[in-house]
Amino acid sequence: MLVFIIIVIVSILINQMILKFGYNDLFYKMNIERRFVEIDEPIAITTVVENRKLLALPLLTVRELFPTAFVEAKNVHNMYILPKQRVSRKYITSCRHRGKQNIETVELELGDFFGFKAQKAFLNLNEYVIVKPKRVDLSQVLTLVGALSGEIPVKRHLIDDPLMTIGIREYTGSEPQRFIHWPSSIRYGELMVKQFDFTSENNVLVLLNCEAKKPSWEPIEEDLIEKTISFCRGIVETLEESKIPYGLMTNAKDKRNIVEDVTEVRTAMGRSHFEATLEQLSVLEYRLVNFFENMLIKLQTNQSRFKTLVIITPRILDTYIDPLNELSKKTSKLIVISLESEGFEKLDKRIVTYKERI
Repeated sequence: MLVFIIIVIVSILINQMILKFGYNDLFYKMNIERRFVEIDEPIAITTVVENRKLLALPLLTVRELFPTAFVEAKNVHNMYILPKQRVSRKYITSCRHRGKQNIETVELELGDFFGFKAQKAFLNLNEYVIVKPKRVDLSQVLTLVGALSGEIPVKRHLIDDPLMTIGIREYTGSEPQRFIHWPSSIRYGELMVKQFDFTSENNVLVLLNCEAKKPSWEPIEEDLIEKTISFCRGIVETLEESKIPYGLMTNAKDKRNIVEDVTEVRTAMGRSHFEATLEQLSVLEYRLVNFFENMLIKLQTNQSRFKTLVIITPRILDTYIDPLNELSKKTSKLIVISLESEGFEKLDKRIVTYKERI
């Protein structure tokens, strides 16, 4: 009986010590294998807990809380940790949505031997995962509007370093004969040549509009904006593959930066530039820093910085028409990619137009 009483007293004292000193010299760390990932790509995360004191922890529950973009709201580990022991647990998760996904909180719960009492502690983390926009194949999602032969699918093939073949036009005598499109020449009774969007001597500004409607306080069409950002990724990837210098400008707010009137990546090319541009697309918010027509008007006085302007927009709103037409007069080539074709008929005929293929 005496032995039993002693055991109970010792257990109670150990319990009190665990609850009082359990968090002393207890260290937690989250290791994320890759921070820059695709949607639904497996993400390997390792939880590391180290107990550096001479006191065992009979039950430690670790709850890692994730943003809504993750497939799981939380991950829970239950651990028994010996003195001077380090415990690692690895698991796989993934994200369903684009964006910078901040992992801000982990909850630790320390239990006693009997499970009667527990003490919680919350740690603030500075961990994150950047999820890229969904990848798209431009040849499957875009259609050229206004070609001589009607609407035609976009084909991604590189001939003398162009980005895309956008259609055909009359032969002027200055084009290389290898660009003559013989089937169309026979059809129209005169020589016709392939018309390209870009050449290697071009530098391109990609202008991304994330404004889908006015007034701007109406509910945001998130799916439409996400699709527009994905199309922008497709353009950037194709420019990089074609080794054509490009820059990016958008009216969407960068989640990481102080509010500016424009979000921009300067013109360049190469792997590091591509990664920086893709990361910029990944962290864009739905909030706007500028109305799109204001950006178009401002570019009219600064069009010398690029030879080709590629605009990706969810829709062509009425307020865009006049600035677009005026900009087409001052730009070597202006290309507009819109998810909807309404408004194309009001644009200057010099503007090359694409719409989403339904």
